[in-house]
Amino acid sequence: MATSPVPGACLCGAVRFEIEPPTLFCAHCHCSMCRRAHGAGYVTWIGVPYERFRIVAGEERLMRYRSSEHGTRSFCGTCGSSLFC
Repeated sequence: MATSPVPGACLCGAVRFEIEPPTLFCAHCHCSMCRRAHGAGYVTWIGVPYERFRIVAGEERLMRYRSSEHGTRSFCGTCGSSLFC
């Protein structure tokens, strides 16, 4: 079954990416770090193998924050949208 890439972007559109389904997982996280990072009660994450993920525009606009020993969170430096973890 062939699938088309699924596009995504930050709020201002400066950072754009594509994923090729299927995803590895979809999960809702409600840990205190995710709640603080997103200003919400929980955040929904999907996992995609690196080879099925592409940043198609704005990689230079990505800002990275080392949020823990094992995690780095990425967000748009223009609009502040939280994007990747």
